[in-house]
Amino acid sequence: MKSIYLLLIIQTSIALSQSYQVGEFWSKEHINKASQRSEIFKESVGEVGASATLFYIGEINNKHWAITNNHVCPNLKNKNECQNRWISFYYYRNQRGQSLTGKITRVPLIVKSLDLALLEISFDNLDQFDRPPTPLEISSQKPFTNQELISVGFGMHNNEYGSLMIEENSFECQVFSSDVRLTKDPDILNPIDYSVYSFLHGCDVSHGDSGSPIIDRNTNEVVGLLWSGKYPKDKTISKRGFEKLPLDFLWKELNYASPGFLIKEKLNQFFK
Repeated sequence: MKSIYLLLIIQTSIALSQSYQVGEFWSKEHINKASQRSEIFKESVGEVGASATLFYIGEINNKHWAITNNHVCPNLKNKNECQNRWISFYYYRNQRGQSLTGKITRVPLIVKSLDLALLEISFDNLDQFDRPPTPLEISSQKPFTNQELISVGFGMHNNEYGSLMIEENSFECQVFSSDVRLTKDPDILNPIDYSVYSFLHGCDVSHGDSGSPIIDRNTNEVVGLLWSGKYPKDKTISKRGFEKLPLDFLWKELNYASPGFLIKEKLNQFFK
């Protein structure tokens, strides 16, 4: 009986993994296992509440700013859903081992067609740190096919303790189509009701990664804002050789990010 029960657990685990997984293996691991080049992301990538991801873009006009998805932090008609919501840069710590924490003070810019929310944030304990987090730079360049990527976020899959997870070395984490398409949300579990300009990538992501930066592996610049992906995925996506499947099929089954160069244009307009 115990062996049957164990087999059911293993089968269930495999099934859930393949619901999110791109390629033969799940490639995300704990941020503490990241290479030295990726240490910066411990500072820059934080958590919104206990359900999503954001990243810090710097201090501008004497205010601190971060980015996440509009579907994570809606504005306008739903302002109260974001105002005073707590944020945490858990892995950015001072000499006493304390994490940097804060809250969202307002959401002055949303762009639904990029699933973008610009957050003005305030820190609770920045005076106990030598400096703010290192901001991530958003690329002004268009993504290109086979561009190697890094994905960093608080996705829930294979993440029992809600840790910051990173994928930085896998074959799958790359741009599979640099075409920018206005795309409907393929998430069967909890889709948003608007379309988003997107490029196609194969980084492993799961629920909780919403708002994650998709980063060029060579420059550390943000080339995309993760917003969705097909869930559950066709089982062929979780097997070796998935990349040889027709591109139109991959567009239906892989993951989406809104392009950084379009986000940067909107931010430049806003801050002017």
